[in-house]
This record gives sequence, C-alpha cells and structure tokens, in this order.
Amino acid sequence: LPKTDPSGVKKCVPFLDALTSGYIQRTCTDIVVTCDNGEVKVETLPHEVEMVKQRENPAMPSSENLYHKEFIWQRPWSIKLPDGYSSLITHPLNRADLPFYTMSGIVDSDIYHHTVIGNIPFYIKSGFTGTIKAGTPMFQILPVKRENWSSEEAEYDSKFWYTMYEERHLDKDDSYKKKFWQRKNY
Repeated sequence: LPKTDPSGVKKCVPFLDALTSGYIQRTCTDIVVTCDNGEVKVETLPHEVEMVKQRENPAMPSSENLYHKEFIWQRPWSIKLPDGYSSLITHPLNRADLPFYTMSGIVDSDIYHHTVIGNIPFYIKSGFTGTIKAGTPMFQILPVKRENWSSEEAEYDSKFWYTMYEERHLDKDDSYKKKFWQRKNY
C-alpha cells in the first residue's frame, strides 16, 4: 500500500499491522484460470517449480462462493522456526480482493520441516476467470509462540471499562498508535 492512502488506511494501524506482519509468499509466475462447462482449470507459465496442482482428494470442504475443486500452492522450500514456535499459514490478511481463498493451518515449524515441496490448499472464487499476475500474495506466514497460559472470566465492571474508554479516547486521532502500538519485527 502507498504511504498515504486517501481511504484512511494509513491511520488504521491494526489493519496495516495485519497486512505487513510475518512473511508473504507471492506467485513467481502468472497463473491463468479458465472455466469450461463448469470445470475450472488452472495453468501456470513454465517455471522451474510447478506452483499449482489440483488435489485429487480434497482435504477441506469449500463454500458456495468457491469453485468446488481444491488446488494446492506448492513451495520449493520449508519453514524452520526457532524452538517453541509454530507457523500460522493463512490467506493474506485483509485481502478479500484476491480471486482465491487460501485455507489456514498451524504447523509446528520448529520440529516439523521437510525438504519436499510443501502443499497449501486453496480454492478459486466462483465466477473468476482470468490471470493471477506474478507477484500476487498467495499466503501469509505468521510465527506464533507456543506457551501455556490461562484465562479467566470476570464480572463486568462498568467503572473500570468507562475509565479505560476515557483514557484511550482522550486523543481521538491516532490514540492507539500514540499510546499503545508497538512495532512488530520478524
């Protein structure tokens, strides 16, 4: 995204954090999607690694807004993270504009990594035909620290929440960014 976006994206720090967090895998070649008599087909330009294959036995169910054929993104590398970290592999966050939907999964990438081509399932959106250009984000990888923690329920305390609201909204513009936001480094 450009640094100044007239739609206000620049001010929405949590949205930008989601777009830029972790790692983005992009297509390295154009991908052509056609549909003939209801049969969706995906072809890639010649490349040293075949980026897309069809999965014969779908691993995930699809929805009515997706073609009912599962494809897989292939990657000729594996994810290896430090001890105690998993990777959340998901559709690029806040990218509803893409003509496909990548399924999400969590892999314990500190202890499970391999050298064969990895497969990440995705579906093409119903009605889409055309070219997915080289450089299009395919999926996003977010490192997640595994650690035990506990949660608890508490009674609603209106005074506490009112005080928190007032503190956080005294400066209406960029309050979150100025007071609470922390840079994320990967």
